[in-house]
Order: sequence, then structure tokens, then C-alpha cells
Amino acid sequence: YVEGGNERTLAHMDTWRITDVEEFRRSGLEEYLEAFDIVIIEWADKYFHEIEEMVQKNGGEVVKISFEYLSPTERKVSVYES
Repeated sequence: YVEGGNERTLAHMDTWRITDVEEFRRSGLEEYLEAFDIVIIEWADKYFHEIEEMVQKNGGEVVKISFEYLSPTERKVSVYES
């Protein structure tokens, strides 16, 4: 996509089915972080420490977004920068 005249690349990863740290490390996330501008990771809390290490190693930043269920038609969205 294009943002402010600059072409940006977005990647998505879901860690829900990853069962342990070794599988997580083999997931390809590090390659995503090296190759893409923005990586969205669902269920990141499972491996947050590892993600934070990888992001810092690649000179990026972590922005955590959480969704809280309030009702069938409402959610609370919170954004945290580290």
C-alpha cells in the first residue's frame, strides 16, 4: 500500500497454533521483520518476549493493540507503544 507517497509492505502472522518456542523461532517471523515494513501478529502475547527481542534486533518498534469484548456489538481497543 502507499502511505504519504511511500510504498509500504504489510505482513500478517498468527501464533495461535504454534505450540512451543522452538516452533515459534522456526516460524519465519525474523524473515518477515527483515523484509517488511509492518508485521501484524495475532496472539502475540504467547511469545511477546521473543517477539520483542527479534524486533529490537531488527531496529523496529513494537506497538501492542488489544481488543476487549464488551458486548456482541462493542469492543474496546487499546494501543500501547513500548
